[in-house]
Amino acid sequence: MLIAVILKVVIGHVMEPSDYCRYRDHIYADFRYMNVNDLGCMEFAGGYPSNLNEEINNYSVTAGVVARAEEFDIIHAHDWLTYPAGIHAKQVSGKPCVFMCMLPTTTAAVAA
Repeated sequence: MLIAVILKVVIGHVMEPSDYCRYRDHIYADFRYMNVNDLGCMEFAGGYPSNLNEEINNYSVTAGVVARAEEFDIIHAHDWLTYPAGIHAKQVSGKPCVFMCMLPTTTAAVAA
């Protein structure tokens, strides 16, 4: 019970503790690539921090965890920052992925 209270206080503004636990149960090999706090949560800086590559990697790992935990039909990776996450989610789930590329004059889409 104490754990549930602690989770509600620490992550309640982000997600329900039951969702946290469900996602946490789907962390397998990905976990060793993540820098996490005591609860096993990643701290995202947001924006374009000096550790952008680490942020992209963390997002990719998170996508793998979500791909294991959720049911879905297709993956959408919108820009270069999300391509590694889309590839990881596709590898984990086997679902099709659509990658978007915004060009100066057109938009191109590639299904993988």
